[in-house]
Amino acid sequence: MNNQPDYSKIYTHTPQQHPNLILGSLQLVLWMFFHPQAFRNHLKSIHPSFTANISFITVLQKLDIFKISAMWKFILQGLLILPLLLTVLSIAIIILLLVSISNMSLGEAISLFLICFSYAILLALTLGISLGLIYSIARGITVTTTVAVVVSIAIVIFYAVYIGDGATVGDNYHVAVALAYGLGLGIAAAVATKIAYGLSIALAYSLALFIVGESTLGLVGGIAVAMVITIHYWRPVVFHPLLIIWNFLLYRFESRKNIKKISLLRFHPAVWDEFSYIPFHGLDRHLSLVIKHNPDEGKAALQYLSTTRQSWAAKIDINIK
Repeated sequence: MNNQPDYSKIYTHTPQQHPNLILGSLQLVLWMFFHPQAFRNHLKSIHPSFTANISFITVLQKLDIFKISAMWKFILQGLLILPLLLTVLSIAIIILLLVSISNMSLGEAISLFLICFSYAILLALTLGISLGLIYSIARGITVTTTVAVVVSIAIVIFYAVYIGDGATVGDNYHVAVALAYGLGLGIAAAVATKIAYGLSIALAYSLALFIVGESTLGLVGGIAVAMVITIHYWRPVVFHPLLIIWNFLLYRFESRKNIKKISLLRFHPAVWDEFSYIPFHGLDRHLSLVIKHNPDEGKAALQYLSTTRQSWAAKIDINIK
């Protein structure tokens, strides 16, 4: 009996979603922001005509899609489970921090939680459904999940500033809200438009608020929008040093293995981060080690990496039988 895993399902742009509703929902988030090819392929697996650009209105014209249980599962996860889960987690973490460093009572913490939760969910669902109707279901869900977190955090930040420094609450409040809503708008612009058009939104947002006298809102919010829209350009640079350490640890643990188990290479950012355009030093060495220990997995990893931005590592001079 062959218990060898199917490595083509591990190193692939069409991974299978976890059957658990919660874990599968979190997997959607990772795909949306780190592996969009996997996200697009997941949509196609639901229905051939279900793409990242299809709207609710278009889907309504193809009623056969609504007969597919996977379609309902995707909508449930994207428009309900994810915003609920991410909002609860983000608010709970920040409020626990506030309780530990301030004089906030349990009753105040519960009230703040309910206020943040209600407002964030209402706004997120409204934006998500609206964008889903007029533009795209997939992009509407992306905005829903991120705005739910951003807005809830903005409210908690304001509360923290208010109880912490009443003398400067005005300035701090403006900065906190401008940053949070700027990030929210930036995410919406990033997922719903091309870069050039998205940057024009950032400029218009900044100028409009500047004209009406809210210079702080205009400046901070505009910068936030621009940063989010261009996140896939600067994020790989900012996080590259941390990923180098992570990759080194993966290789060290890998080098101590002497049995043919599934490699730790599947946790390497070259596999799960589609936007990492800076070459990862040592990736070819890690790949060679995997090929030496398990040629079948090494071949699958080689074929997969050859289709990514780290394809240079797949050009190592090793013959796989």
